Amino acid sequence: MEPNSFTPFDNMTQTRELQMLKTAIPYMKGDQKKQFAILIKYMELQNTIQHCLRIFCFHMTVCQQNVSGIH
Repeated sequence: MEPNSFTPFDNMTQTRELQMLKTAIPYMKGDQKKQFAILIKYMELQNTIQHCLRIFCFHMTVCQQNVSGIH
């Protein structure tokens, strides 16, 4: 993929390592391709969850600061 073809979400959740792993898939045998693709999707899901947790924790911190400032 070209660097400019990523969505903002892809840019936040994709790593260079995942991109490199994806480029190796076409050179693998049939069953290996499928297993490797599943592994990559799992790693992408982990990155997405980590990103969402960072956003959630940031918002919780901001909310707590706003509530503390009211009292």
